This record gives sequence, structure tokens and C-alpha cells, in this order.
Amino acid sequence: MRVGALELGLVSDGALHVDGGGVFGAVPRALWGRKAPPDEENRVELALNCLLIRSASALILVDTGMGEGAPASAAKFFGWEWGRATWTW
Repeated sequence: MRVGALELGLVSDGALHVDGGGVFGAVPRALWGRKAPPDEENRVELALNCLLIRSASALILVDTGMGEGAPASAAKFFGWEWGRATWTW
């Protein structure tokens, strides 16, 4: 996507799995479950994306990050998946 002289793209950094009820709040599962089917633990997959900005003179990656200091139990609980990096322009 272009915004003026800048070209914007997404870089996928994997996925995070969180409780569907927490994501969709008061919306009944029967409705949100059609678009975001939960796993056996009622978690839905959310994308971890970074913004890539290309200008005539620079390439900038905007990444708020998940961090690498989380305990293994948190990674397992949230179903973090790394290493699926892809990008789209």
C-alpha cells in the first residue's frame, strides 16, 4: 500500500492464541466462532504483525515485539508461534 511517497507492508512474525471470550467480550460464541473458530482450549489465533515502511532513502521496521524473556509456561499458555515470518507489500 502506498501513502504519498511511502510504501507500507506487513511482516508476519507468527501468531498468538488467546481466549476467545476475552477477545470478543459479550458477543456470543455462536457468532464469533464462525469467523474465528476456537481450538480445544477456546483460544482464537491472532496475528503478530510488524509494519515495514519503505521510502526512497530508508527501510524502517516498526515492531512492538513480544519479547524473548517470557517464561516457557507463558509461551505454552498463549500458544506463541514464531518462525513463520512472511511479508506482503
